[in-house]
This record gives sequence, C-alpha cells and structure tokens, in this order.
Amino acid sequence: LLVSVPAGVYHALWALNLDAATGTLPYADNNSSRPAVTVSSDSTGTVADLVWHGVGFTNGVSNPSAVITVKIRLATGSRTASFTFRAESLAGSRITHVLFPVIAGISALGSGADNELLLPEYGGRLFPDPVHQLSGFGMQYPGPLSMQMIAFYSAQAGLFVAGHDLNGQTKHLQWFTSSTTPQTATIRIDHLFPSQPADALSLSYECVIGTFQGDWTAAADLYKAWAAGTPWVKG
Repeated sequence: LLVSVPAGVYHALWALNLDAATGTLPYADNNSSRPAVTVSSDSTGTVADLVWHGVGFTNGVSNPSAVITVKIRLATGSRTASFTFRAESLAGSRITHVLFPVIAGISALGSGADNELLLPEYGGRLFPDPVHQLSGFGMQYPGPLSMQMIAFYSAQAGLFVAGHDLNGQTKHLQWFTSSTTPQTATIRIDHLFPSQPADALSLSYECVIGTFQGDWTAAADLYKAWAAGTPWVKG
C-alpha cells in the first residue's frame, strides 16, 4: 500500500559515497547486481540475509572483491523489522557516507490530502501531502533533529523508519521526490563516516522499518518503545 515499484524497476536498498582523489563523492552503482538471498525462520521470527558481491562507482572505480551484507530480522508478531549493514573487502576505500536503508517508490496514500510527513525537528514538524508538496528535506541527528526517526502516514496506514543508535553517530534523515518516477518519493538515512582508508565498514546499530496505524503520536510511541529502554533514559 505504501511503496509502488514499476514493473521491471529494481530499487536500491543501500548506496555508498566514495571520497575520491578528485574530492568528489561518486555514488556506488549497486543497481548493477542483485543480491543472493537466504531466508530462515523459527518460532522467534524470520531472518533474511542479502549479499552483494562487487561494487562499482559512478566515476568508473570498481572493486569486484567487495562484499555487502544486509541482514533483515522480523520478530514474530512484530510490525517493525530490523536492518543491519556491513561492507567488507573494501581495499582501503574511503567510504564517507552509507545511505541505508533506502526506500524508494513511495506513493501518496489516496489523494494525498490527509497525508503527513513527521520529522522530529526540534519540537516536531509535520509536512502535509509531502509526495505532491515537498520536493526535498533533510536534517541532521544529533542536532536539529531531536530523535532519529521519520514517519509518513495517512488515516489508513503509516510507514516508520528509524535508527536505534545508542552512541549518536552523525546521520541525516532525508525525504525527496523522484525526478525519474513522477509522484513518488524516497526516504533514506545517510550515515556519515570520517574520510579514512578502510577494509571493512559497518553500522554498529540497527535501523528499523515498520508500519503503524494512527497519527504522529503512534509513530512517536514506536520510537519511545525503544528509547525508553536505553541507558540514557533509564532512571
């Protein structure tokens, strides 16, 4: 109901930015290969492992040895799934941004008239009908964003995206509409890393994607359910 992907179009779940010698930040061309997928289930839930082999960048640089692994875990009875990211065999690449998860093809719900985009900018901010009215928005956590979450919803359904990061790594939560697929939008989290050579890189925390019903308070409660159990909230 929330994501509409045109037939034959493969949307990326992640992307990388490479700090090249030219000072540019070319994106990884991870659309060039589909992942190998392994799924396992037990009484506690379902886990999917997605593995990409090799990565190429838009400036022509490529690393066929690179391995990207995304693990998706959905606990039984839960409406949110957790996502982890790890890149290996990077051969000393300077990866400065990990864009993950990337959720593209988000369509307006119904006419869009009652759609809202929630961003925790300072005390909170709502954008009405964002697919049609908001071309782009991004802000930093920690900073102007008081929480590392974003939500898109209507009276019928909602989509929730968040980082469960205890250490406050710098990240940007972003929304933008598509120039190639009209009337759709993308939500993504941009995780920032220092420009230094690395052979492996991973997020030390989970990102979550889930659905909910209700208004911005229901989305805030989803975040609260995690935040209330963190060391910096426990009394």
